[in-house]
Amino acid sequence: MRHMRPVSYLAGLGLIIVAVGGCGKKTSATILPAGTQASTPEQTTPKPVAGPDLSLTRDEYIRAGVPAPDRTWSAEDMRDAVKALGMLKDTRALPRYKSGRSGDVFSRITSADNLRLYQDRSRPVDGRLSEAISFMDAFDEMSKLYIVAFRDDSTRDADEVEIVAAVMRLTVVLLEIVDQYVPTLKKDAPDFERRMKGVSQMRQGLASQMVGQLRMLEKKEYRLSERSRLVGYMRVTFPAMASQAPVASQKEIESRLEQLSKDPQLKELHPGLAQLRGDLQKAVEKQPLPR
Repeated sequence: MRHMRPVSYLAGLGLIIVAVGGCGKKTSATILPAGTQASTPEQTTPKPVAGPDLSLTRDEYIRAGVPAPDRTWSAEDMRDAVKALGMLKDTRALPRYKSGRSGDVFSRITSADNLRLYQDRSRPVDGRLSEAISFMDAFDEMSKLYIVAFRDDSTRDADEVEIVAAVMRLTVVLLEIVDQYVPTLKKDAPDFERRMKGVSQMRQGLASQMVGQLRMLEKKEYRLSERSRLVGYMRVTFPAMASQAPVASQKEIESRLEQLSKDPQLKELHPGLAQLRGDLQKAVEKQPLPR
């Protein structure tokens, strides 16, 4: 039986909206604590590799309304892709990771290149933040298509790991932009305290998201090879995320990593987990938060 699936991979990240209230943007991102779950039964053995690749070709996706994968996608492009893919009659037709038919489209969905526009410091930070929030909202809807597909055994654990990795990269970019945005707020503004309280709530949501992602490493529905790849993605993104988490949550994350590092069933992950623990310790020491 399967583990109950999370409602949204972006749980907690949506709290960034609270931190920047006033951007005028609404989000449909599910703002739930990590670990909030939908009604799907528990699974204690690895999911079987999804059956034959029934995904479409690049040209078939384009004819269906998906933007071309050979260019970066904006929030509007991501929404167009969600709309087109959501119309597919069979979730097995979704783009798949490293598929000979649809791998290029899947790579565009999860590409870090889609985020570079929001990292361009030559552009006004408030505009970049607003656009990044819009992209977050669109990607949340895309991730939900894959949650349903994974639940139905239409996609593989490899596909889900890539979607989660894309969420982690998006989280880091949003944190960077918020860090750039907060110093522009005027302390004598009537909504200053509300916005700073939002930043604190954002950090709490961030910690919940990280804990939820660490739990994926314990779930046997993912092959060890895919969990190992997820640890690699964590090494790239978790240091920036952990440095923003509340102090108590930093200690919880460290404790969870220590427990995972001692789990004999996760022996193959131990080297990567040891490196991840070291990365996080350095990041937290470099950028300590007020207690």
